[in-house]
Order: sequence, then structure tokens, then C-alpha cells
Amino acid sequence: MSNLKEGVIKFNYKLIKAKLPCELFSDLMEWRDRLFANKLIGVYKSGKMKDIGYGNVSKRIEWNAKKGFVITGSQTGSIAKLPCEKYCFIEKCDIEKNFVRALGKIKPSSETLSHASIYEQNEKINAVVHSHSKEIFAASKKLGLPYTSEKAGYGSVALAKELAKAFKEFSLDVEGIIVTLGHEEGVFSWAESIERASKIIISTLEKAKELL
Repeated sequence: MSNLKEGVIKFNYKLIKAKLPCELFSDLMEWRDRLFANKLIGVYKSGKMKDIGYGNVSKRIEWNAKKGFVITGSQTGSIAKLPCEKYCFIEKCDIEKNFVRALGKIKPSSETLSHASIYEQNEKINAVVHSHSKEIFAASKKLGLPYTSEKAGYGSVALAKELAKAFKEFSLDVEGIIVTLGHEEGVFSWAESIERASKIIISTLEKAKELL
């Protein structure tokens, strides 16, 4: 079941104030806003999750000789056009220690550990999308989608470890999509580019709607 505290950060973090190099992730910004337009990022308008935002995206970059990834900031799902200062750079992510070191002007997404876990599975993965979709979630069995345990909630060390486990169990590769059973309506996609990762989740949504 959904947790009414969705979006609350569960990891320890250190945020160092910095101005990010927007030109290094302009494509991420573009596709994030397209996903918003497709309602794969947004805010619940009604029901038990009313007024709670959802969805985040990330992309690997190298900045100031440091390798990491840029991710949307926490609590930004309700913003249609997300500006550069609403992203942050993840310089370090220690899943075992539940710790994140970030640079920017906003605290990182609550799903940062999950993104980091996916990147760790394949060095060719360069972008990750996390969305909420009741259609994909409902049609996941018919679509034959891989999944994580119902016991692993959003943004947790447990979910990060479950994602790593799923890569092995389902023989997942450089691009794909997965539903998180312990995080209602939660879906992740990933690929070598943010364009491809976004198109995977958009096309899966279209297929799901045809099956429902």
C-alpha cells in the first residue's frame, strides 16, 4: 500500500551549495519536462495521495573531474518546467551506509539510492527514470515485467538492494523497465540515454493502456 509520507528522504545526506553546469544535462531537463507532460511525473490530484508529487530522473555526468549523476531535487514533481537549480549532483552514494553526498541548491530526490543502485549494475547505463503509473503497475504481469519485493518500500536501502537482486534474477541488461511492488504504482526505466529511458516508459504505458 502507498505510504502517505511518500517523498520523505530516508537516507542521511550532506548538501554542499554549488551552481550546477546546466549545459551538461540539458537533455535531461528536456525529457523530464516531457515526462511531466505525459503525466509520468506530476502530483496526485485526488485520492489518498492527493497533493503528493511523484517522479524523478537522473543522468550520469562528469563534472570537475568527478564522476557521478545529476538527479531532480526532492519534492519537485509538481513543477511543469523544472529549472536547473532544482537538480543536484550526486558525488557519492554509499548504499550500505545509507549516505549521499550532493552538490547543488536543493536536497536530492528521495529515490537517489535506487538510481545509484541501477547505475551500479552496468557502466553503460547512463540515465534512469522513476515514475508512478497505475496503468503500468496494473498490467505488469500481462506485460511480463520484472519486479522487486513487496517488502521493499520507496527510497530505502532495501529497495536499492532489491533492484540489484532483480538485475541478476531477471538477467536485466543495459536498458529495461521494472515495477516496485513495495512502492505502489512505482516504475523504473533505464538506458544508455535519457531519451531512450524515457521512450521505454512512455511506450510501456501505451502498451499497458491497450491491455486494460
